[in-house]
Amino acid sequence: MKRNPVCTNAMWYFVLSGIVLFFLIQGVCSAQTAAITGTITRASDGTPVSGMYVYAYDATTGAVITGASSGANGVYTISGLSAGSYKVHAHPSGASGLITQWYNNAADRNLATPVTATAGGTVTGVDFSLVSGAYSISGSISVSVPGLHVGAESATTGGFVEIGTTAADGSYTIYGLAPGTYKIRFSGDATYAYQYYNNALDYNSATPVMITTASQTGINFNVVQVGSVSGTISTGSVGVSGKYVYAYDAITNAGFGTRVMSDSNGLYSITGLPPGSYKIKFNGDATYAMQYYGNTPNTYEAVWVTVAEGAATT
Repeated sequence: MKRNPVCTNAMWYFVLSGIVLFFLIQGVCSAQTAAITGTITRASDGTPVSGMYVYAYDATTGAVITGASSGANGVYTISGLSAGSYKVHAHPSGASGLITQWYNNAADRNLATPVTATAGGTVTGVDFSLVSGAYSISGSISVSVPGLHVGAESATTGGFVEIGTTAADGSYTIYGLAPGTYKIRFSGDATYAYQYYNNALDYNSATPVMITTASQTGINFNVVQVGSVSGTISTGSVGVSGKYVYAYDAITNAGFGTRVMSDSNGLYSITGLPPGSYKIKFNGDATYAMQYYGNTPNTYEAVWVTVAEGAATT
């Protein structure tokens, strides 16, 4: 998002042969940011909740932008934001026993009310009244790597609910969950492929995890290293730049990751792929026809491309 600048006039002067010359320089600009503030309280008695982190997510992309912690009076202020629309999330600690919440009293990001922030302004009254009785979901990933993320998504709406982070031994816990049904996703990184529980490659294939009257444990992930597919888009012997290529699961046709664009030589590389078989699609445009690898416009005629764990397929 683009920040709206605030422009002022500046006065400069020079001395030339004893004569002072003044110049008015217009349009000296400084970027002005926005802020979001509110209060976090307990629903049971209205007392303030201190030390709780609140995060602002881009309402369009879903990316987390920044956050802030509530003070002793329960007040938080997220500052330094660009003008735009945000979804705001109160992220309780495990010890608090409070249920996570999205503004305005929403259970997940899809249901959250967007907050519009303007340059130079502060949006007030973005408050949270949190309910006690939270449960958790915990488990481990099969590698001892800290700092990786495991998230809970609503099994009803598909919206992101809450997140946990792996410890040095690969264990994780997602706190702040209300009774309900969730799909749990290991987010992966540049080395390890994302996956849903239980060994599923997409949301629809994931095994739901239900919380009724007790926290759930043993939600484990056998993680695998990612592979890649690369190649060239060309017409004759000339590479074609700026064209999009996608990878789809050969069986389910589910898409993986984001689209990639060919470089100035027509080269492309799709990274972050779990081991498996894929159909590779050149998206086409007004000049070039869409086609799948295997020189066909039909998905059922596409030649499958096999990606091995941690391998680059070219």
